[in-house]
Amino acid sequence: MSIFRNSNSGETESSLLQRATSWPDYTTLESLTGESLQEITRLHGIDFATALIFDRFKNDPARVHFIERINSLRESQRQPCKTVDVKVVIIPGALYLERPDIGGDGKLVREVADKFGWKSDLIPLVSVGPVAENARRICDWLAHHADEKILLVSLSKGGADLKMALTSPNALDLFRNVLAWVNVCGPLNGSRMANWILASSLRTQLTRLQYKLQGRDFRFVTDLRHGVNSLLNFPMRIPPHLKMA
Repeated sequence: MSIFRNSNSGETESSLLQRATSWPDYTTLESLTGESLQEITRLHGIDFATALIFDRFKNDPARVHFIERINSLRESQRQPCKTVDVKVVIIPGALYLERPDIGGDGKLVREVADKFGWKSDLIPLVSVGPVAENARRICDWLAHHADEKILLVSLSKGGADLKMALTSPNALDLFRNVLAWVNVCGPLNGSRMANWILASSLRTQLTRLQYKLQGRDFRFVTDLRHGVNSLLNFPMRIPPHLKMA
């Protein structure tokens, strides 16, 4: 599977990855901060920045054994395990109703769950809604499914919604039957794209007008600000029993 879905640089994926591997700067994953990635993207393009973070991630000492284990499972010929009584529940990403083609509805994850003989479900969040509203919906859904063993898979903004849900005063009780949480590309501390929109009065007003015409809540943008004093700028509060990946 290609990690460069819309590459227009003219360079092949193999060449990009080789160049990233041999690049002498920013040799560790920790060195690729938001600021450094912005500068790398400006100077070398988004495809190279993507290749670089991919290379540093897969070679990070803290993650290499996990990646090796995942790769070994992919290559394994073992039969799917159908004895595990667990339900895979999707926390969908933004625009999962309007744009299912971008994968925010978790269709791929549910297909994989089906191959393992596991049930699956989706929590019906507001597709482009405020974090607090979607967090409330997650808590309400869990309260009505307290008798099931659940594996939560959050996609994109769904990760931020779930992070907020974990701040509920009843989180220990609500999440007691959740075995694990898999976060896929979730902006748990906010998104710099929201900062980019809000940094310009013109962009803010145009986006606000667009949302008004579409009947959407502009808090979708403001909730996702990144940095000090932002809504999501707080440490994760994971119940002791809940595993996270």
